[in-house]
Amino acid sequence: MSDNFLKNYILNFIIIGYLLCNHINAAPLREGSYIELSNEQAPIILQRDKQLHFLAGAGVSKAIFLSTGSMMSGFFIGTAAGAIKELFDKRGEGVAETNDFIATSFGALLILLIK
Repeated sequence: MSDNFLKNYILNFIIIGYLLCNHINAAPLREGSYIELSNEQAPIILQRDKQLHFLAGAGVSKAIFLSTGSMMSGFFIGTAAGAIKELFDKRGEGVAETNDFIATSFGALLILLIK
């Protein structure tokens, strides 16, 4: 089995795992009760919105890498997609957050690091 095949398999396994997982929160569990944390109270990595941004960055980067063969192009276009989305949000289409851009960039970076 080639190294590229194994790395792609692992990456796809991680992405599918994220898509299949329910939202995890860090609220303490007591017998018979469940306390839901608000999005602001949850650690950034556990916020569903940031997980989706991470997956979007990884997905765009992976798609560009597979179509062009260039990991750097995948990284830059994945990161640019996050920046463009946040610019649209800033213009009134949504709520612009720096952490959304960072999460998208880290998703694109993951593809760059898995050669």
